[in-house]
Amino acid sequence: MRRISTVLTTIFTGVLVTAQPRATATAAVGYSWGYNVHGELGNGTTVHPQSTPGPMSALPGDVTALEAGNYFSMALINQGVYVWGDNFYGQLGNGTTAPSVTPAVVAGLSSGVTAIDGGYEGTALAIQNGALYAWGSNGHGKLGDGSTTHRAVPGPVSGMSSGVTAASGGTEHSVAIKDGVVYAWGWNANGQLGDGTNVDHLTPAPVSGLPVGVTDLAVGYHHNLALKDGTVYSWGFNSFGQVGDGSGATQYTPVALSSLPSGVDEIAAGGYHSLALVDGQVYAWGSNQYGQMGDGGGTHQFTPALVPGLTDIVDVAACTFASYAIGADGSLWTWGYNASGQLGLGTAGGAIRTPQQILPPDGYRYTSLAGGTSHMLALLTPVPEPGAATVLLGVASIPSLARRRRQR
Repeated sequence: MRRISTVLTTIFTGVLVTAQPRATATAAVGYSWGYNVHGELGNGTTVHPQSTPGPMSALPGDVTALEAGNYFSMALINQGVYVWGDNFYGQLGNGTTAPSVTPAVVAGLSSGVTAIDGGYEGTALAIQNGALYAWGSNGHGKLGDGSTTHRAVPGPVSGMSSGVTAASGGTEHSVAIKDGVVYAWGWNANGQLGDGTNVDHLTPAPVSGLPVGVTDLAVGYHHNLALKDGTVYSWGFNSFGQVGDGSGATQYTPVALSSLPSGVDEIAAGGYHSLALVDGQVYAWGSNQYGQMGDGGGTHQFTPALVPGLTDIVDVAACTFASYAIGADGSLWTWGYNASGQLGLGTAGGAIRTPQQILPPDGYRYTSLAGGTSHMLALLTPVPEPGAATVLLGVASIPSLARRRRQR
């Protein structure tokens, strides 16, 4: 990965502006900010907190996708999986439980990988040649191998040897799309497996009532979102309204969210809140304890509500208690909980209850986001000079396992 020499200056309106233009770049770069006790920001340090977005200098090459988990991070580089940060459950995939500030390739996943995901509670997922692999925490069987034993190296998920196109991990459960059908496994106390029961599954089982052809997933702590043809389906824990059906009652099977406008483009899920992107506008619902709804208040939303002041948005993301959006101009919008500087506004502490804008470094634009528990990763791509023919290397053309987390 190429480092950039850009200085960011904090303005007290909450907007970060770039100072010092730098030479035209041709490669995508990774940026990170927020919680860094375990070195999860990928800059070779454990300096904490880091409240301003900065380059992930420790990455060993041009990155094509980033994912953030529970105090650890992942990158896809040359179709290989690199992981760093906390390793309590073996989520670094190197056979140990020792943390590392240095990204290292995961054995057996050095090539052929098309998507990655970092789960909330120390679980990592990767799709290699259409097969799903999992490692790390295995509470309630969320690795899907028929056991509850933690695993410090990647292993196959039962029944997921081909046709897998997306997957994502919650606190103690996992969800995947195989041949257009959604499967879930792990903890089910709050209906998060979507089979109409509260019985755990140690291996993947189909989610009831969803149409075939789901293309996107977003997974919160104990609830899930699925997207098909612009319609959002939701199920699981719902005490804060994060399912979005207006009831506040746990939903043990998926419900279609008719209160959202048709044509939803993107979905994201935080710990107890949800986001959707529709025609350039952002809708939010669920917990508003830390201002995740972006409406300036603190009242939970039990049905989707428009986030005021945001237009021309092209992507949404979330970490546990915060929300994020990328504008068509390449800028970043952030709001919610900020105890570890995860909003990227140059300060740490408290909550910001309305969206604040962060401008990208000179010559770049924010392209994609990945939210962990309390840290954020972003991929930035160069803006070509007017009239210049610039070849972009390492652009994020390879998706993460689910268009989300973006959703932590």
